[in-house]
Amino acid sequence: MVSIKWDVTYKCNLMCGHCINGNYLTNKDNEIVYEDMVKVINKINDNIPVGYIHFLGGEPLTHPDILPFFKYLETQGIQFGFNTNGLLLNEKNFEYLASLNCLTNIVVSLEGPTAEVNDAIRGRNIFNVIMKRIRMISAYKRENPDCKIKIVVNTVVTSMNYGTIGDIIDLCVREDVDSLQLLEFIEDGNGVGKNYSLTDEMFMEAITTVAKRFTLGCDGLEIVPKFCRPLVKDYIEKCLHLKFPLVIHGCGAGATTLFLDNKGNVYPCDRSRKYCNRQYSLLDEDFFSVWESEDFKLPFSRYYGDELYRKLFPCNGCKYLGDVCFPCHLSREADVDAVMHNCNLLHNMMKEVDGNEL
Repeated sequence: MVSIKWDVTYKCNLMCGHCINGNYLTNKDNEIVYEDMVKVINKINDNIPVGYIHFLGGEPLTHPDILPFFKYLETQGIQFGFNTNGLLLNEKNFEYLASLNCLTNIVVSLEGPTAEVNDAIRGRNIFNVIMKRIRMISAYKRENPDCKIKIVVNTVVTSMNYGTIGDIIDLCVREDVDSLQLLEFIEDGNGVGKNYSLTDEMFMEAITTVAKRFTLGCDGLEIVPKFCRPLVKDYIEKCLHLKFPLVIHGCGAGATTLFLDNKGNVYPCDRSRKYCNRQYSLLDEDFFSVWESEDFKLPFSRYYGDELYRKLFPCNGCKYLGDVCFPCHLSREADVDAVMHNCNLLHNMMKEVDGNEL
């Protein structure tokens, strides 16, 4: 069974300051249409069962065929979810969406607990719209307790909002959000050249805030701090004597996960676009000829060939590596350095506590 991440469109009604897909937002020609969307997903599903599809972009709701395609997935019993900035989500189309049993996640982007913080990144007056949409979904779920749709809030942790994480958590609890995903800022797309990366002090403050709030209890809110690595849990427990959720960084690129772009081209993952020798369109090519290509073996050859992280300290002695932590082997050197920097920072702080290696 395979999960699919699908950038179904690069049309967007916002231009967020940290958007990792900023370089693609003008790539709108020849976007895939309903008939071809059905063809692509059937070609995959006929060979390897599709368990879940998550739609991103751009803003998925700008695609004129997205709601009919959601209905098609319902007829096939394929679960799905989508990211949205909330601008096109309204009572009418949400009523339709709520009728689809296979819709499991609506992921809303929120960058701060106030309009001042959020709108500095996402645009003027966006915060109030987002809050209305979250409250609309929450109210529906309270009135319909059998509704299986999860409200997920995505927050990219940056130098602009790291100090408000506690307030974001409190807001999510108040508004009956099911899950808060605290994402890592990646300097790509619109984020290039922005001063959004966390300093060591910001990073330590952010994880400490999450730990304190998580230890107190979050009233049913799931906190997923993807901006840090599993080693944070050891640091928090050893040095601060608090609790911290286990962070899982898994990568099944080309094995259990696939990535599709807005034209129906398929890749092991979104980052592999930069490394593949050519585009592979499922509109024109046999599924297994693509699946068995050298480009689809790339993540594995990188992982099992050079075993990059297994040669680096402190990964080479970390119990999480290869278990719940699979750092991206297609990352740029700067990304690798960032991963190693934070883990080294935590390792050294734990070493100071008891004088022992991990």
